[in-house]
Amino acid sequence: MSEKILYIDPQKCIGCKRCELICSQYHEEKYQPLLSRIRVLLFEDIGLGIPTACSDCRVMVCQDVCPSGAIRGNTVGATIIEERCVGCKQCIFVCPFGGAGFNEGKGVALKCDLCDGDPQCVIDCPTDALQFIDIDRAVMNKKRDHIKEIILEKMGGQDE
Repeated sequence: MSEKILYIDPQKCIGCKRCELICSQYHEEKYQPLLSRIRVLLFEDIGLGIPTACSDCRVMVCQDVCPSGAIRGNTVGATIIEERCVGCKQCIFVCPFGGAGFNEGKGVALKCDLCDGDPQCVIDCPTDALQFIDIDRAVMNKKRDHIKEIILEKMGGQDE
């Protein structure tokens, strides 16, 4: 069985943030985007919305810095064991992709767990900007290059 990942196509994202709402409803039983494990970054000045979530890195630096062992990898992504989370936010600070968040009410970190292999954001996305697909390392690299091209194009070709 091949690996599956949350594939994000920013060209299809319309910035509706339905993914944030369905995620918070599924995990917290509240329509509250701040409790979502996926976030849509809006760049209104260039007309771009990019959903972001945990990238399930091969080397999970979030897991490495967690002092309580609350972050555990599994076959469909990593999860945060709320009962073990001490709310130190180290996973949030160390994530190079901004893939973790924080639930102030519970005092615990939030991270996409791919809804145990059935991501609700994918099911609810009206434009198919989110997909849960089989992928290998080469496709992942292609995805990153594609996103960079889109951003640079929207910025008028400026390369930093």
